[in-house]
Amino acid sequence: MLEWLIIGGGIHGVHLANRLVCGAEVERDRVAIVDPHGELLARWDHCTAMTGMGYLRSPVVHHIGLEPMELLEFSRGSRWRGSDCFRPPYDRPSLPLFRAHCEAVLDQSGLRRLHRQGMVEGIGTTADGYKVETDQGVLTARRVVIAVGSGDRLAWPEWVCPREARSDGRVWHIFDEGFQREKVGEAEEVVVVGLGISAAQLSLALTDEGKRVTVVGRHEIRVHDFDSEPCWLGPKCQRGFRRLACPKERRAVIDEARHRGSMPKDVARAFQAALDEGEIVLRQGEIFGWESDEQEVRLLLEGGASVGGGALVLATGFRSPRPDQGWLAPAMNEMGLSASPCGFPMVGADLQWRTGLFVSGPLAELTLGPAARNISGARMAARAIARAA
Repeated sequence: MLEWLIIGGGIHGVHLANRLVCGAEVERDRVAIVDPHGELLARWDHCTAMTGMGYLRSPVVHHIGLEPMELLEFSRGSRWRGSDCFRPPYDRPSLPLFRAHCEAVLDQSGLRRLHRQGMVEGIGTTADGYKVETDQGVLTARRVVIAVGSGDRLAWPEWVCPREARSDGRVWHIFDEGFQREKVGEAEEVVVVGLGISAAQLSLALTDEGKRVTVVGRHEIRVHDFDSEPCWLGPKCQRGFRRLACPKERRAVIDEARHRGSMPKDVARAFQAALDEGEIVLRQGEIFGWESDEQEVRLLLEGGASVGGGALVLATGFRSPRPDQGWLAPAMNEMGLSASPCGFPMVGADLQWRTGLFVSGPLAELTLGPAARNISGARMAARAIARAA
């Protein structure tokens, strides 16, 4: 039987495993990470690559290593000297630097050996812990951490059916596992839906590839350095939030605090420059549907207008992975796991849903606040959970 089983091989699961093995000195053969992909961090790598991201939105102190300054020290290696590794504010690292550091952490900590590839199908209790059912068999552990992100719950707009979009062959969600940016293919004109950081980054990457891009959004360009204010990483915002006893009030605070559909200043400047040069055209308004023929895909806008192109990419983000849906829902009933009206657990400071069952990522946000999903949230959650080791 394992001591710790982590469900999820993304940023949250990998950082927690590193914290347990190298920080709390849990024996490696007592820890495992179950994830359906062929490599740890594979889903994160795919999503960041598809947007054309150049620099992370997170500051230099947020990464999967243990010490805050570890990524900065790594950047001083010979390979990175003289390169443009960081962007203001807060020294946000370049994607190549961040990814190289991830590889170094995986190598040095031996975390790849902890990976058990498999799709989780259910979870239940045993006499002295938990059993996790996967499509590759059953794993048992004294403690389980659910560290799944939002990666499989794409936010498809109401006006599009995912099955119809995928069957068309020219309509994609940017974070669909089957999407590759080269699939835009021979389309000279591309329509991008959304006006947040992913839509902006994708549009800029497509213009660099010689495409003419039309972006359709429902609001003005929103500029924020981060997707929630930095005060959420410390007591300034956390103190009052944690005094709220009502989960509905906490959910309202989280929803208000998130800067949805926004982008940092450097991305906004590049996006605005492309608008000024005519490389990108911005259309604002409500979308009512889409249609296609042999020539193009068209968005149908309010007032009878339409926007067409050879390809349509939806940069509309993710939905929250509600625990009372999918494989976890039966376990919630069987184990008597409590949930707030929004479907999420409201757990204590140690992030235990019940004895030996922990949460990280979106499932921890009613405790950790709006930053719970981010790399900073992964670090907060890992520190809390590792204390139980």
